[in-house]
Amino acid sequence: MRLVSILVLSAALSSCTGKSDGYDRYRQAAWDYLSDSVRATVIGTVRDGKYTADTVYPRSKAPSFTITWETRDGPLVGPLVVHFDKATETILGIEPRF
Repeated sequence: MRLVSILVLSAALSSCTGKSDGYDRYRQAAWDYLSDSVRATVIGTVRDGKYTADTVYPRSKAPSFTITWETRDGPLVGPLVVHFDKATETILGIEPRF
């Protein structure tokens, strides 16, 4: 009975966190790919990364999906966008920021 209560409480807490869309592993991989100095510019945390399907990596024109964060320097250089290869689910790189 105690185990069931813990599992139910755990499930309830995880549903309150919001990001239960199945893309957390990609958010974490993208976050780990970033340098500490780049992470320091992100507004929010790893969990605030937005998943976008059906994009194209600008450097190779490869089909991709992205995880995007807003940053403090975003008004100057744009958001931080990490691309993943759709077929292999590996990181292709960071979208150029200007």
